[in-house]
Amino acid sequence: MTAEKVATILGFPRMGKDRELKKCVEGYWSGKINVEELISISDKIKEVHWELQVKNGLDVIPVGDFSLYDHILDTAFMFNVIPERYIKATTNGEGLTGYDLKNIKAKVDTYFGMARGITMSGNIETDGSAQGVQALEMKKWFDTNYHCIVPEIDDSTSYALVGDSLVNDYKKAVKLGYRARPCIIGPVTFLHYCNNVGKRLSKADHAKKLVSVYVDLIKNLAGAEWIQLDEPVLSLDLDQEYVDLFLNTYNELLSGVHGITKVMLVNYFGAYEDNFTKIVSKLPIDGIHFDLVYGLSDFESTHAIDKIKNTISAISLGVVDGRNIWKTDLAISLEKITQICKSIGNAEIDIWFNSSCSLLHVPHSLDAELGRMDSEILQWISFSVEKIRELSLLKNAYIEPSLFTEQINKNKHEVTSRLTSQKVKSIPVQQQLKEIPSTSTDESVFSRNTDNYERRRVQRELFKLRKFPTTTIGSFPQTLEVRKKRQEYLKGIISKKEYDTYIREKTKKCIEWQLELGLDVLVHGEYERTDMVEFFGEHFTGFCKTNGGWVQSYGSRCVKPPIIYGDISRPKPMTVELIEYAQSLLKGTGKYVKGMLTGPVTILRWSFVRNDQSLQTTATQIALALQKEVLDLEVAGIKIIQVDEPAIREGLPLRKKDQISYFKWAANCFKLVSQHVSNSTQIHTHMCYSDFNDILHLIKDMDADVLTIENSKSSLKNFKGVKGYYEADIGPGLYDVHSPRIPLVEEMKARVHELLKIFTIEQLWINPDCGNKTRTEREVDLALKNMVQVSRELEASFKKA
Repeated sequence: MTAEKVATILGFPRMGKDRELKKCVEGYWSGKINVEELISISDKIKEVHWELQVKNGLDVIPVGDFSLYDHILDTAFMFNVIPERYIKATTNGEGLTGYDLKNIKAKVDTYFGMARGITMSGNIETDGSAQGVQALEMKKWFDTNYHCIVPEIDDSTSYALVGDSLVNDYKKAVKLGYRARPCIIGPVTFLHYCNNVGKRLSKADHAKKLVSVYVDLIKNLAGAEWIQLDEPVLSLDLDQEYVDLFLNTYNELLSGVHGITKVMLVNYFGAYEDNFTKIVSKLPIDGIHFDLVYGLSDFESTHAIDKIKNTISAISLGVVDGRNIWKTDLAISLEKITQICKSIGNAEIDIWFNSSCSLLHVPHSLDAELGRMDSEILQWISFSVEKIRELSLLKNAYIEPSLFTEQINKNKHEVTSRLTSQKVKSIPVQQQLKEIPSTSTDESVFSRNTDNYERRRVQRELFKLRKFPTTTIGSFPQTLEVRKKRQEYLKGIISKKEYDTYIREKTKKCIEWQLELGLDVLVHGEYERTDMVEFFGEHFTGFCKTNGGWVQSYGSRCVKPPIIYGDISRPKPMTVELIEYAQSLLKGTGKYVKGMLTGPVTILRWSFVRNDQSLQTTATQIALALQKEVLDLEVAGIKIIQVDEPAIREGLPLRKKDQISYFKWAANCFKLVSQHVSNSTQIHTHMCYSDFNDILHLIKDMDADVLTIENSKSSLKNFKGVKGYYEADIGPGLYDVHSPRIPLVEEMKARVHELLKIFTIEQLWINPDCGNKTRTEREVDLALKNMVQVSRELEASFKKA
C-alpha cells in the first residue's frame, strides 16, 4: 500500500470564534441555562469546529480535544478519579451507590465542583459562613500559560471507565462523515499531574491499576484507525523510575490493544532527547510525533528515523508552531520535511503534516483582526484557522510542488518582510541594550544599593505596619458595568474624559471599600485594565493588541495576549496619574496604595513573543521600559510598588541544562526594574502556581522586599527547605480566589499557624492567592472581611502571648 500524506492537527481551541463556550458555561453556572442547553450548545460548538477544520484543508480531525473546563479534569472524570467529597457535596450528602452518575446534572455539577469548589451550607448573602468543598489544585500545563486541574489520587482510588463523552464524540464525528482520530492524555502524563495523597501506593502502583482502564477505553474506540496518546512528559528530564514506569505501562497497554487500532505516541513542548533512546525506541509503537518547532534537536543530534523507520507505520511532523502566532516559513518547513523523508527512504511510512502541539494556545482565527490590525503586521501572523491552511498547503506543496510555487513564494515574502521592517528595530533601544553588561561579567549592576536587612529597617520605621499586615494582590472585580463602560469608550459612545472620570469614581469607591474593610496596604483596583499584560502592551512600543485574539487560560477564563513584534520602549508614563490620585485619597490615614506593574518575565511569557531574538533580550527591553515607570512612581510619592511576576515559574525551561541561564537573566531583569529606587521604597512581587522549592534560589536572588505567592490549595511541602533561608517578608495566599467559595476564618487561621512553623511573625503578610478580578463584589467583600478578621485575631493573640 502506498504511504499516505495527511494534514492534521493535535488539537483545536475550544472556546469558539466568539467565545461561545465561555458564555455557555458561565450561563450554566449563573443559572441562566439548564444542563440540557449546556450540553446542546457545547455539542454544536464541536460540530462547527469539525466542519471548519475539514473545510480549511485537514484530512483527519482530532476528537477528544474539546472540554467544558480542562482536559486533565476530563481524563480524571472519565477514569473515576473523583474524590468522594465532591460526589457527596453535589448530592446533598447522600452520596451515590457505587458511582453511577446517570443523572446528567449531578454529573456535570460534580465535574465543575472539582474545578471550582462547592458551597454546601451557610448564608453567603449575609455572613460569609458558607461551608463546602475546596476546588482541586491548579497547575501550569508544562511551560505554557494554560492552567490544568491537578487530580487527587489515594490508596482507595478505584479506576473505572465511567465517562463516555470521548467515545460518543468519535462516533458522532464518523457519522457526520469525518475521518476522526481520538485524542487521549497518556497514562504517564496523567499520573504526572496527579497529586498522590495516599501513603501506601506509589504512582507506579497506580499505573498498574490504571492501564487496564486505558485498554478498555481504546477497545471501546474500536474502528478508529489511530489513537493519539499525548505524553508531553517525554520533553522532561526523566529519572530511571519514570523510565521504568513508562516502559512497563506502555508495554502492557500496547499489548492489550494490539490488533484493535494503531497508536500514535505524541510528545510536544520540546525534544525527546535521551528519552527517545531510553523509552520511545524500545516500545512497539505504531507512530511517533515529533515537535519540529521546539524539539528539532531530535533530528539534529540523533539518527531518530533510523532507529524507528522499520517498526512504525506513520510519523507525525509538527512543523507548524502550535503555541505562537507567527506565520510558518513554508519553504524552510518543506526543506525539513524533504530531508526527513529522504531518511525514511523506501519504507512505507505515512507522513502526517501536523501542528507542533495542540492549537489550544493560539487564538481562533484572524477574521476579527481584518481592518483593525496594522496591515503590515497582519501579514506576519497566523492564528488557528490560518495554521490549518498552512498545513494543508504544506502537504499539497510537498506532493505537487510545481502547482504551489506561487503560494510558497508569497509566504516567503511575507515572512522575510518582518525581518527587514522599520517597525521592528529601534536604534535608541538597541543602544540602551549595549549599555547593559553581560550577566556573566557583572551581575552587581542589577542590584539595589543595600541589602534586604537594611531596607527592612528603614521601611518598618516609615510604614509602621501592624503584625500580620493585610493587603490584596491588585485587581478588584471587573463587573459587567465596568466592561460595558470600557466598550462604550472603545466604540466612541462616550469620550475619553467621560471614561477617565468613571474610572476615577470606581477607583475612589474601591479605596473607600478597602478602608471600610480595614485593609492595611491598599490597591487602586485596576479598573482601567482589561488584562495585566495587555494593558502594558497598549502603552509600550513594539507591541500590538488584537481585537479577538482570545486564548483559554483556565476553565472559562480567557486572556488576550498582546503581540511583541519589535523593540520595546515606554514613550510616556502609563500608571502614574491614576496611582497618584488613589494615594491622594488616603491623605491623613497613614496608609499607602501600591503602584501596580506587571514584571518583565510575565509580560514576556503572557504575550506572543517575537522569535527573531532571544527571550532574554526581549525581557531586558521590557525591564528597561518598566524601570522608567518605577522611577516616575517614586517621584510621584508612591512608596510601595508591586512588580508582579506570576509567570516566573512557568518560564523555567523544561530541561535542567537550560535552567541555570534562565535563573540568571530572569532575576537580573526583575532587579533591573527597581535597581535605582531608594531604601524606603518597598518593592513587592507576586507569583502564581509556584513550587517554591523549584525556584527558591531565583526568588531569593530577585531580592524583593515582600513576596506574595499563590499557595492556598498547595501543601506546605512547597516550602520545604525555606525555613531560615528566605528572610524577606512573605504572604502565602490564604484562600483561593478562583473559587466562589467563601473562606472560613478558622481555616485561614489554622493555615497561618502552620505557616508560622516556617516563617516568623515579622515576615508574614495576610492576603488572598491572586487578584479579585473574576469574583463578584459580594464574594470579595465577604472573603476580605474574614481575611481581615484573621489578621486582627492573630495580632491580638500574639500580643497576649
